[in-house]
Amino acid sequence: MTNDDKSASHQTSDYNLLSDEEVRVFSDQMPEWSAKEKLISRLFEFKDFDQAMDFTMKVADVARQENHHPEICINYNKVLIQLSTHKVGGLTRKDFKVASRIDSIITNEVQSD
Repeated sequence: MTNDDKSASHQTSDYNLLSDEEVRVFSDQMPEWSAKEKLISRLFEFKDFDQAMDFTMKVADVARQENHHPEICINYNKVLIQLSTHKVGGLTRKDFKVASRIDSIITNEVQSD
């Protein structure tokens, strides 16, 4: 198996539908995120609109890099992020990977303050 084959195989496994048990395991590792039905979500709250928009633009960068785009709802200083893999009709490893990267945005900002 070539490196390209391994990479393609890994990318495919990122998009396999997770079982209920796998969702529970991933959710236990990310308690800030709520798993409901066929998506995970988290509400982020900021000091003001500018901070919320700055965060949202960083989420957009992650989404482009991962080629996996969340639903984003902005309400002044609150940002609701929802992740699901629509093409398989539920949650995949990719959803949790992107959620983890989004969490890193917050972690990195807190550490730099």
